[in-house]
Amino acid sequence: MNLTVEAILKSEFMEGARLLAGISALEKEIKYVDIIEVPDVIDWINEGGFYLTTGYSFKDDLQSQKELVQTLSAKNSAALCIKKGRYFSEIPEIIVKTANELNYPIIELPKDKSYVDILLPLSSMLLDKKTYLLKHSEKIHQDLTDVVLSGGGLDHLAQTLYKLINKSVLIQDREQKKLVFVGDKEDVLKHEVYIPEAKLKKMLLKDNINLIKSEKQSRLMTPVKVSGSILGYVSIFTGENSDIEKIDYRALQHAATVIALEMLKEKEKTEVEKRLKVDLFNDLIQQNYNSEEIIINRALNLNWDLEKNYLVIVFEIDDFESYYRNLEASQEYQIKDIQDKIKRIIKRRLLQEHKDLIVINKSSSFIVFYNCEGLDQEKRKEKSRAFAEKIAAEIKKEIASTKLFAGFGGHYQGLDGIRKSYHQARQAIEMGKKINKESNLFHYDDLGIFKVLVKLDNRECLNEFNKEMLGPLLKEENSDLLKTIEALLNSFNNKREAARKLNIHRNTLDYRIKKIAKLLDVDLQNSENWLNLYLAFKVKQML
Repeated sequence: MNLTVEAILKSEFMEGARLLAGISALEKEIKYVDIIEVPDVIDWINEGGFYLTTGYSFKDDLQSQKELVQTLSAKNSAALCIKKGRYFSEIPEIIVKTANELNYPIIELPKDKSYVDILLPLSSMLLDKKTYLLKHSEKIHQDLTDVVLSGGGLDHLAQTLYKLINKSVLIQDREQKKLVFVGDKEDVLKHEVYIPEAKLKKMLLKDNINLIKSEKQSRLMTPVKVSGSILGYVSIFTGENSDIEKIDYRALQHAATVIALEMLKEKEKTEVEKRLKVDLFNDLIQQNYNSEEIIINRALNLNWDLEKNYLVIVFEIDDFESYYRNLEASQEYQIKDIQDKIKRIIKRRLLQEHKDLIVINKSSSFIVFYNCEGLDQEKRKEKSRAFAEKIAAEIKKEIASTKLFAGFGGHYQGLDGIRKSYHQARQAIEMGKKINKESNLFHYDDLGIFKVLVKLDNRECLNEFNKEMLGPLLKEENSDLLKTIEALLNSFNNKREAARKLNIHRNTLDYRIKKIAKLLDVDLQNSENWLNLYLAFKVKQML
């Protein structure tokens, strides 16, 4: 318990003392006791000081008397005790008046009360309190450590902390979602548990432990950290009839340390599971297994049912390498935070749609096995696209600086089908980003001729073909002619439509067509030449 002015006034050694001012400030905590009898004492005053004086240093100066009270109040000291007798027969009115204006406690001591009568018992009480705090702090630390060492989880830790400090305990993950709550639910209901991210960051920059007060209660909150990365938060709450005490700060510090150990254990388990999933996925995609039965059983151990039919969606963070380039080595955990947050968003959406939770994170990619059984092709495409759009929207909302691409493969049967769908989803992203810069969602079915072109590995051959077909038009001075032939191809050689798209006169278009035919030395009446030009433009988009 805190040692307050009110508690001291009720003590036997303060018999005969009289409170003259500051009746509403008796809850002030006393942290130490001292005597002030010399001039220029202002620099010695500190928070929580309980000061004794005869008034010698300010007995003849009304302004000094007023300034002393103002300083004592400004520095949040506990109280000033003035002894009647040698210098004051009555406590000066200016002191009492100023103290009442500032709601600062002034206590009158009787003539026969010596300093020793107060100093000895009060110092003893303060020492006892420090000893109690130290012992209680050690007990809290030991009890919480014992819980972790005995294999107790977050539930057990929260229960133990609740019993030790008799205050409600809330443990949250880094998204501020409740993991464990122990205590009076009313404590939490009276308080806004979620704190907006920007506000929380600002709070944590200022203090590691934050006291958040409302009319009906107080909340003490601190992050749970490991190597600079926030894993979650732990808070304690008071009701209307209690307040945050000094021991609560120490308890919260101890709790954050042991909760970090427990969360780290859980994180390591998750990392092991993640590695197992990535290994399984790699073996599946690379056909690194002797029998389908073995890999299906390995998957079942990870709660994956590979005997269902899946459509594979690949989500990819745009320009992921730039994140690393722009971050210092000590900030690399921020990349991990982004990856974890994206994975949680995807899993949350899968749960909302009652889908299988098969999500694999490989560097900048997130691979989802999306179950569309029972739907026709059109519905599968519609549902999977809607799912990806919601994911992209949530990520844009929660991680504003991150853009996500999504590629969709087809829906096939068996392990070969999963493998095929994955490669298609990858190709959809790779080609989609080149041929449709306005979109971030690409379906393999929509690639058209690019499905064939993407299988041509010889880029040198493709470059040669491109130059052979479009050569002179690729020069900067002929950019208008290049746009003209492209408009004609996209308008199926409809000259009126092409002229409209280019916003030029039909005669200008005819002139350009003749110039193109001459530069390329081709007959534009020949359908095979048009096909070659069409393919050349598609190759140009690819390269």
